Amino acid sequence: MKKFYQIYFKIYDAVKHRRALRSFFSLAWLVAFVFAIKTSVLDANNIPSPSMEPTLMIGDFLFVNKMRYTIDLPYTNIHLFRIAYPERGDIVTFTPPQDSASYVNKTLVKRVVGVPGDTVEVNNHEITISGVKYPTTRAENETLLKTLQNGNTSEVEQLYTEDVIDPKTKKLFVRHYIMKSKRGSETVMSSPGRKWIIPPHKYLMMGDNRDHSSDGRACEMVEAKHRRACGEFNNCQADVITNYKTEQQCILIYAQAEGPTWGLIDADKIHGKVYMSYLSVNWGTGTNSELNPIVNLFKTISGEFTGVYVRWERTFRRIY
Repeated sequence: MKKFYQIYFKIYDAVKHRRALRSFFSLAWLVAFVFAIKTSVLDANNIPSPSMEPTLMIGDFLFVNKMRYTIDLPYTNIHLFRIAYPERGDIVTFTPPQDSASYVNKTLVKRVVGVPGDTVEVNNHEITISGVKYPTTRAENETLLKTLQNGNTSEVEQLYTEDVIDPKTKKLFVRHYIMKSKRGSETVMSSPGRKWIIPPHKYLMMGDNRDHSSDGRACEMVEAKHRRACGEFNNCQADVITNYKTEQQCILIYAQAEGPTWGLIDADKIHGKVYMSYLSVNWGTGTNSELNPIVNLFKTISGEFTGVYVRWERTFRRIY
């Protein structure tokens, strides 16, 4: 211990009499503190894709409460202890299976659709939990649709409200918007006739923009050891039930082939709950050109991107 203090005071004296070193160590401590907060208390994310529209839009910058479910060791994803588990309807950040090249080192943002114990069915992008359907209602909100990035959303998308309810008590957790394509079968994501039986500690995630979200319904979300069986289901696009004599036989084969990991996210891979948007930027002509907001800002200043503006109505807005 004496040797430790000798080294400490030696460094302290060296720093004290050198202004540049003093400034360097002050900055280093500040950076260390900020990253400790970011990794274990309050994270910041930005939205680069339309998968959660209209709830979250491209250019939204989010605060994520990382202490909502677990207390983590700073600078790591190691959970020291758990406070709570995600609830249905929560919007969360999580790490998808890392064996897919599309998702390596990425953090995704989706809504929790299925929780442990649920039997989830998805037909026409509408959700049924253990035999109880989430009510959906056609909605009109032209002002909201015009704020979306592509500018002509109302021509190709339809807006609905969806009630996320407890299938047993019918308790309403949250009412939110979802979007479905007007193009019928010409959709990016399709999920006819599929069922998920959610095992303990696993969660099914989906985007609110149901036709433009790679989520728990997609083969990309399947771990590599299950991908061969995924191909047997026609890349997740065909109605798998028609390939077997009965629905029960299909579910049995499906469960045997894929196991409990099909499109599901482990609770320990969920980082935190999205709390609010602290800034929202429409990147104008730069939409989808870059994923890095710093690069987007530089290209805006240089004039490469035009029509860029701040969506003030979405600044410091609670997210549900």
